[in-house]
Amino acid sequence: SENRKSQVRTVDRSERVRTYNFPENRIADHRVGYKAYNLDAVLDGDLDAVLEHTEGWPAALYLAALWLEADRMGTLLDALSYLPALFILLVPLRHARDRVERPADAGSGTVSYLTLLRDPRLRALLLLVAVAALVSYPQLNAGMPAYARAEGQISTEGLGYAFAANTVVIVVLQLFVLQRIEGKRRTRVTVVMALTWMVAWSLLGATSLVPGTVTATVLLAACAGVFGLGETMLQPTSAAMVNDLAPDHLRGRYNALSSLMFSVAFVVGPVVSSVLVGRDLGLVYVGFLVGGCAVLAVIALVVERHLPPHVNGVREAEPVAVAGPATADRAISG
Repeated sequence: SENRKSQVRTVDRSERVRTYNFPENRIADHRVGYKAYNLDAVLDGDLDAVLEHTEGWPAALYLAALWLEADRMGTLLDALSYLPALFILLVPLRHARDRVERPADAGSGTVSYLTLLRDPRLRALLLLVAVAALVSYPQLNAGMPAYARAEGQISTEGLGYAFAANTVVIVVLQLFVLQRIEGKRRTRVTVVMALTWMVAWSLLGATSLVPGTVTATVLLAACAGVFGLGETMLQPTSAAMVNDLAPDHLRGRYNALSSLMFSVAFVVGPVVSSVLVGRDLGLVYVGFLVGGCAVLAVIALVVERHLPPHVNGVREAEPVAVAGPATADRAISG
């Protein structure tokens, strides 16, 4: 019990560890007696003045404690960022009602997910979504950094450049791509997306040919940028097809199944990359990604045969008005 009492702390002022005073730009560390008015500099990473006052503290331990507190603060700020959206939902939109009426021929019972999965068109679309999810975001977030570090010997700074390139490409090209694919078959756009990702993952594999060089960093940035181009085609295709296939009163369940495919991919994807890269099977890993993209392209072409034109993004031809005899006579007489 004595050991427990010595380990469980209280909220008394005497046991405070560190104080952040934002209005005064002041930071105070009560363990080492440090106090200064440079909070902004400390949060930006300038820890020299803080470390000079650690004295008997092991530097690594102090840095770990400081990083943990910064991480907690970042989590708190992240949580607070949801407050504006919560305010909008609870105040301006609190009276919004958009209930979809159930069609008369739909029956009164609840439609189960198993019933939905009996539709072969939905099953084919979910397979397409699952494969697209598996070779995309989980690999960008987990597989690409792991391969770049292990096989390409690229620094963390180089990884930062790659993710920056990915973001820039998406921001710059998103609207342009949306305009270019408007009215195109979504399955064909998916094929282009798969081929784009094949190029991206090939560039990732090329980093292992020149490990630890500037060229490897450039190849990684090119990989992330080309992948970003493919990203701009993902939501306008797979998500749009799922929503256009769904009846209005079942759209939530259709989207839930689509989201489930992404969730499964985010579990399986990192496991695949960690196992292959961790066992020095980098070439197999790149082959898995390129092959997965090829499979995605084939699935898209197969799915195309079973989808109604409007689900595939094909616009219906507008009727052309043909002038009748009376109309023609009036036009001539006028």
